Amino acid sequence: MAAKRRRSSTTDICITVERDGVWLYGNTQAFRRLAKHMARLADSPPSEHYELHVRWHLGSHRAKRNDVFVLLDGDSRRAHRRRDFEVTFMVMEPSDMKALRRHERSGRLPRTRWHSLLPV
Repeated sequence: MAAKRRRSSTTDICITVERDGVWLYGNTQAFRRLAKHMARLADSPPSEHYELHVRWHLGSHRAKRNDVFVLLDGDSRRAHRRRDFEVTFMVMEPSDMKALRRHERSGRLPRTRWHSLLPV
């Protein structure tokens, strides 16, 4: 009789950064954890501008094996460093979204670091 493999409760999230976009892949445990964090964001006051940093909040900071890891394709490697790459979700007020929406047609971020202009 073959030994049953224990199901791992380890969270695994792989963030791939490719020419065509950013993808998050994960096991079911990872998406359960992500959903809990997203629910907290959804329940937070927009004026607080709460953020979810995927690598920071869901990653392992002391373990050899990080629960969240990043893979970059060749084009992305020229623009980003794997060690520093982060995916962040932020709750914003309608006025903040309106300010960003003004740049939709051009598709370019404002020259200033727009998220640093948000009230703290």
